[in-house]
Amino acid sequence: MDSRTLDVFLKSGATGDRGVDHAQAIGNVVIEQPGRRATADRADYFAAEGKYVLSGGQPKLVESAHGTTTGRSLTYFVANDTILVDARGGSRTLTEHRIEK
Repeated sequence: MDSRTLDVFLKSGATGDRGVDHAQAIGNVVIEQPGRRATADRADYFAAEGKYVLSGGQPKLVESAHGTTTGRSLTYFVANDTILVDARGGSRTLTEHRIEK
């Protein structure tokens, strides 16, 4: 994850459970994974749920195998490759899929 600012919040560690709890990226956010690239003005990552919430600007998720998805906000679940698209307020949602011949 790359952005102007990135804040990472760690688990409290009171029970010995350490690691990342959540992270917040703001400003020109780019998230890259093999075959996938996401962009937005803001991204929130929640480790327990394994999800990214992209918002601000024009969030976009481009997957080499599946195409492009845009909307007011995008919630991407890593474990099962699911995308939830929010298009409240009359904003436009677009999903482009590549079809194999």
